[in-house]
Order: sequence, then C-alpha cells, then structure tokens
Amino acid sequence: MSTVKWEEWMSVGLDRIDADHKQVLALLGDLEHQVKEGAGREKILASFDGFIRHIRNHFSLEESLFRQTGFSGAAEHAREHKKLLTQIVDMQKKIQSEAEPLNRERLNFITNWLVNHILISDKKYATDPNVRARV
Repeated sequence: MSTVKWEEWMSVGLDRIDADHKQVLALLGDLEHQVKEGAGREKILASFDGFIRHIRNHFSLEESLFRQTGFSGAAEHAREHKKLLTQIVDMQKKIQSEAEPLNRERLNFITNWLVNHILISDKKYATDPNVRARV
C-alpha cells in the first residue's frame, strides 16, 4: 500500500478546496498507516469515523459552492459524492459489525477514487468562472 500525499500537481487552483483535499488525503494516509502497523480495531474505527465526517463536510462544501454558483455539472458531481459515501458507509458498517476489516484493498479503492475525483471532476468545476469568482 502506498500512501498518497497531496502534491502541487493535484491542485485545483482554489486554495480553500486544495486545503481540504490535503486534509482528506492526510486522514486517509493516517488510516493506511494504522492498517499497515496493525493498530487496534477501535483505533482504526475511530479514525475511519473521522475520515468519513471530514469527507461528508468536504462534499457539503463543494455542493454548497455549486448551489451558490449555478455550476452546470452539480447534479452529476453530487451523484459521484453520494456513490462514494454509500460505499464507505457500507464499509464502516461491516467493520463495526466485525464482518470485514478495513484492509489495504478497501483503502486503495478509496485512495484511487479520491485522486481520480480530484484530478478529473474537481478540476472540471474549478475551471468554471462562476465557481472561481466565489472561492
């Protein structure tokens, strides 16, 4: 498992959003480290809960920005957010019930999804002049 850290080439050019992306990837990196080092289930669950809270807040920030600016791709972007949240909340429930552990495969899925989402979907809205004017 390789920890992805935010790098300048990931920038969407909006400081507020970039700062949030840095935090999201840092939280994910902490989770990856805990899994790799064999941290206890409770510690991993607490960190995963914090990650989910932060990702919900981040998605809400983006979607609020879309409403304020009339971004034309808002509905599609929000569907992407909802799909990931559904998947990670399902993971969370399975971990809480001890049905499945949070493992490298699941973390790699989340990491890949987030990086692709930043580089494609987030960069798309970040170039919208109405969005740029509001952030």
